[in-house]
Amino acid sequence: MSLSGPQSFQGAHHIHMINPVFHTTTPAPTLTSSGSPSACSASDLSLVDTHHANSAENPRSVSWTERESYAQFMFPQKRGYPLWKPKPQGGRLPGIYKQKGVHIGDIGILNEFGGFSYLFNTCHPANHELNLGRVPENFEQLLDIDYDDIEESEEFEPGSHIASQPSSIRKVKIAGRCHIPSVHEDFGAGQSFTTSISEGALLVLPEGGRRCDHMQYTNFYRYAAKCAQSWYNHVNGPLARGAHNGALYLITGFDKARAWGAVSFINANPGSVHLEYVPKPPEHGGQWPRYLFCKCDFASHSSDSDASGSQSGSVFLRGFKIAVRHNPFLKSPEVCSKVTYISDMDADDLLPKHKVADSSLTAHDLSISHMSTPWTALEDNKYEYPVRYLVDNPSDMINRWILDNYDEVDIAITHDNDWASVLENDVSPSVR
Repeated sequence: MSLSGPQSFQGAHHIHMINPVFHTTTPAPTLTSSGSPSACSASDLSLVDTHHANSAENPRSVSWTERESYAQFMFPQKRGYPLWKPKPQGGRLPGIYKQKGVHIGDIGILNEFGGFSYLFNTCHPANHELNLGRVPENFEQLLDIDYDDIEESEEFEPGSHIASQPSSIRKVKIAGRCHIPSVHEDFGAGQSFTTSISEGALLVLPEGGRRCDHMQYTNFYRYAAKCAQSWYNHVNGPLARGAHNGALYLITGFDKARAWGAVSFINANPGSVHLEYVPKPPEHGGQWPRYLFCKCDFASHSSDSDASGSQSGSVFLRGFKIAVRHNPFLKSPEVCSKVTYISDMDADDLLPKHKVADSSLTAHDLSISHMSTPWTALEDNKYEYPVRYLVDNPSDMINRWILDNYDEVDIAITHDNDWASVLENDVSPSVR
């Protein structure tokens, strides 16, 4: 198999994704195998703004859940996948995972509740606390990597917020003094938000947050290409997760915080959304304050914090989404797989082949969000299985497009930075 590292769409030009809305149609993407992050760009390839599209094709005519709308509106911030539920979830999680949350090298699945369902970690051995009883048969740890080759920064100051449209959000500090210990002075008695728009998303970080990204993408990519099929065999075999093709997510970076408040709103009257996010004393005599929305008019919200003081909440995830051509529910024969990474393809390669007549792809052609959960009858299997974890992510759309247009490709692997790099948007995270 031929492999090479990401090169940021080498040779591609005239690439545009303008105010994208990623829309997934039913049925779900066909299950497929062997990897390479795909590209949704070619000469003059665009994901067009669907705000003013025909209502029959407009994704906004579909009823989004709160976590779907939050993700859709936050994608243009180019920070990866935004979690509606950043806190580690699951009673059977290892103790260290509950304490620290997502780790570099995690394999997991974005779930329907807006969180990340952890499966196992690729950077640690099978007998590590993170992996006990979790890894596939014949699991091989990723050894060809320097685990400490990471970039970290205190990305967000206390009292920061990230808005889908920063210029349309007005923030005011709530008057009064805060007498709760450990509440940062920049947050004070709380923050009030109003907006002039009818749809959008907002993330508030009262204590700030940090960014962490591993630098050795190529090593993660090669490892994912080697192991992709065995991971799907494990997840849908012994673990019986019923994960759809493209669901597996290999984490290479994240933004974390101890406390957070997420908001999404859609179809609101302009000027009607009003939010107040305030600190509350710790529970049960604890040390660390809580934060909640005491006022949330015409919007949905999700807020939480880590009572132990750890920055365990992953507000954004970054990594590789992986799709395979062979049915992920069935063991595949040993085959020589071809793996294609989107950044290895030049502009001509990105043009659709015989299966697609038009060389310009629209948001309708490259659609990945608002998936329903179909019951899929599996070939060579007399049973029907529920396909789960059908969660919107631009990388899924790209992987599906590659596998649909390149019969010789068996595994598609796309990093969040690939689609983020072609989003045309002037917005940037708004802090303080």
